[in-house]
Amino acid sequence: MRLFFSLSVLTLFTFACKQEKSVPPATAPVTVTLQEYNFEKCVKDSVCARIKVSWPVLAGGANPAAIKAINDSLELYARDGLMNERQIPLKQALDSAGLALYTMLQEEVKGFPEWTSPFEQEVFSATLFQNAQIVSFDMNATGFTGGAHGYYATTIATFELATGKELTLTDIIADTVALRPMLEKAFVEEKKADDPTATLKDLLLDPESPLALPVNVCIVAEGVNFFYNPYEVSAWAVGPTAITLTWAQLGALADRKKWGVN
Repeated sequence: MRLFFSLSVLTLFTFACKQEKSVPPATAPVTVTLQEYNFEKCVKDSVCARIKVSWPVLAGGANPAAIKAINDSLELYARDGLMNERQIPLKQALDSAGLALYTMLQEEVKGFPEWTSPFEQEVFSATLFQNAQIVSFDMNATGFTGGAHGYYATTIATFELATGKELTLTDIIADTVALRPMLEKAFVEEKKADDPTATLKDLLLDPESPLALPVNVCIVAEGVNFFYNPYEVSAWAVGPTAITLTWAQLGALADRKKWGVN
């Protein structure tokens, strides 16, 4: 009897150990932190060359290769915001950009000793949305290196955490033909505050063509964001155009459940 009891306990213990070993290890959630870089070197007094960059860095997740692919894409966007080289390591590229900006400012001051404006390049980043399936980012680049005015450009993007893939417009929107008139209406409405009489033809660089579909698109909690930079479809004076179409507005054109958005 005691032998039977001992064997039974041993069997249950062995089974329990096997059960414990079969449980897959917990996956660390994906975290996002901002990496920052700052450069400043002055030619005289407050006439300085400045670079400020922040870009998201992801860690954790079930697929390290996917997380690396996302990080690589975000690093490229940070480089592009500075119009910088892609072939050399990021820290070296940022240092090189700072020295190049300082050299440009030196030449400007040499040619115009009365020059008082700094030369600046900045990239600011923010997480717009994140859940267990996707993460969306906004990266804004601005700068001034002389001339009539500075420059600015925005990149928005959504990435799949499981694959590292950056979602395109056609990944998110089922029918881009049906989307276009919705974007055209929203584009004009966005500009009504500045010019209540504006029409789409008034706003576009090519008034005889329909509004081009945007390159910059991302998923957010409310729906889908679309963004047009200056000169993309309209003149500099028209400015950037940010459009959000809600899930309700998009209806069957976009499936929020596919991306785990509640």
